[in-house]
Amino acid sequence: VPFALLDTIWWRDYASGRRLTRPIEEALRHIGLARQNAEGAWRPTRAAVLLFAEDPGGLLDAKCNIRLFCYRGDHVEHTPDTNLLRPPRTISGPLLAQIRDAMSATLDALATGVQVGPLGFEIVQSYPVRVLREAITNAVIHRDYRVPADIHIRVFSNHVEIESPGLLPSNVTIGN
Repeated sequence: VPFALLDTIWWRDYASGRRLTRPIEEALRHIGLARQNAEGAWRPTRAAVLLFAEDPGGLLDAKCNIRLFCYRGDHVEHTPDTNLLRPPRTISGPLLAQIRDAMSATLDALATGVQVGPLGFEIVQSYPVRVLREAITNAVIHRDYRVPADIHIRVFSNHVEIESPGLLPSNVTIGN
């Protein structure tokens, strides 16, 4: 990926906050977000593209977005007449924008007040904003970007699921 495609408002905000004054190529080398390839040319790392590119998925030819699904009821119905409340929403962009936009979209989905359920009108659940922010941030930061899948956020009438692609690292198991 050419360095010029990473010279975005996201890079400029980051560089300004860290008081980086070198040109982007030098600055990324200096902070470890650029590496030399086999021919000796310097190229941005995958992390640099994910952090600063306007469309990281397009540049990396990879799935690295967030998909938001809102369902009626408490489970996914895999039938032709699905229980989706609205079309799924794809959230893309640099990782910090994805976290911000996914938070906003999830809070909007949860702010519907009441909905009709099997027992009539039901109050839609609410969650502490900090809990949702941490869960979404963790899904974005800790996912395996080598796996060709998006993060899925599923909002149901009685719970929220956040699924991040990848496996547990090395010796970590569910038991430990």
